[in-house]
Amino acid sequence: LTFTGKATGSGEVVISLANFNGDDPYDYLSYLITDDVAANGKKVISWSEAADQGINFTTDLYKTFEHEGTEYVFETYNGADGLYIGYVQVPEPAGIAAAFGALALAVAAYRRKR
Repeated sequence: LTFTGKATGSGEVVISLANFNGDDPYDYLSYLITDDVAANGKKVISWSEAADQGINFTTDLYKTFEHEGTEYVFETYNGADGLYIGYVQVPEPAGIAAAFGALALAVAAYRRKR
């Protein structure tokens, strides 16, 4: 899909990831796994200017999916040249807790220094 201008306005654009038969798209969802949608996502819409920030791009049935024991979440990137989609890994709760712990230690060290 290509626009000669830009997508304007506000609202939600739902991207259906079902295959042409309406079947489960699991076979190609793994193709969309990436660690950085902005750099490595798959372009699904081309345009000459980024879409308005009031437009929310989402998917219908496949907001999350599990692949080889890891959970992934759908993500979009509104780039200057088009809309990119992909799936990124859901952070593990232990990883999030460790990040908050490191932040708390840094704040405590800063306060102690003062």
